[in-house]
Amino acid sequence: MPDTVAQVMTKDFFTIDISSALKAAIEMFDTCAIRLLPVVSGKKLAGTLDRSDIFTLGMNNLFDGDNEGSDVAAMLSVKDVMTRQPAVISPEDPIQSVANRLVREEWHELPVT
Repeated sequence: MPDTVAQVMTKDFFTIDISSALKAAIEMFDTCAIRLLPVVSGKKLAGTLDRSDIFTLGMNNLFDGDNEGSDVAAMLSVKDVMTRQPAVISPEDPIQSVANRLVREEWHELPVT
């Protein structure tokens, strides 16, 4: 049974640059079948972008191929919508404490730094 995050974390994952257009992120969510994108500035984690961040803007129809709102999405960047200073975990964190935190906070995933 794994004891630490390092033993179970995803090592190959998609990221998006902080200066990218929101429309590019929406396309990545669809083509890569993912829920969360770590947002990077260079090699540093700058934030996260989750599908729910886009739903909050009322643009969830863009995931269904509906173009209504695509003009607004084209004007926004990832930086405009992302969650800044997201909660993170460490590779050394114990699995059980992270699992408890995910359940308690009702999160599906957390970036590992």
